[in-house]
Amino acid sequence: HVVARLVRVSILVLVAVALGLTLPLPIAVSFLGDLDWGPVIGGYLGALLMGGTCIAIGMFCSSFTQDQIVSFLVSLTVLLMLVLVGHEYFQSEFGKGSGFGRFLRLISPTSHFDSIGRGVVDLRDIYYFVAMTGLFLYLNVRVIDLRRWSDRDSRDCIEACHHLHNVPHFDNPKDEVKWIWKEHYGEAFPGQKHDFMAQDMQHEEVLALCNHCDNPSC
Repeated sequence: HVVARLVRVSILVLVAVALGLTLPLPIAVSFLGDLDWGPVIGGYLGALLMGGTCIAIGMFCSSFTQDQIVSFLVSLTVLLMLVLVGHEYFQSEFGKGSGFGRFLRLISPTSHFDSIGRGVVDLRDIYYFVAMTGLFLYLNVRVIDLRRWSDRDSRDCIEACHHLHNVPHFDNPKDEVKWIWKEHYGEAFPGQKHDFMAQDMQHEEVLALCNHCDNPSC
């Protein structure tokens, strides 16, 4: 959780720095004439809020896979769909006044960004970005928790299984009777290899049962 939070903060700081590097442009324009700073400040604020939401959605999508390319494509597809549903074309197709059209406009970040970008800072738009960021960060943490398997969980599972099947315990590892134990995936299932499997999956520790073994000791 701490690592994920640090990664998100680091990316958000990078987005803020990138936006800050563009500040000389409006400052230079302000010297050439009267510049309405309302839309400028609103645009920067909206870009920062939208960047945080996009980062949270991207982290949530990447929590389902260890492949960076797949993670990028899924995140890009989800974000592109959210942006497109707020476009005027989709609004006109489904009807701006219809319930479904209002729903699409409500979930799309572009409609909320456009409002802030015009210099109209509405608390509802800020609440949308904060809520979406918090929601996807929470879902990201939940997915990571579901995928995480600690050593304690493994020990508890092994002890419960051995207790259920009355497997004796021996102090000498050479005399140990194994019913279920931890093994690297590549060693436990040497034949289970295909092109779509992540490389590091071969080194992941999994729980192997005795009937998975080709040459059981029993």
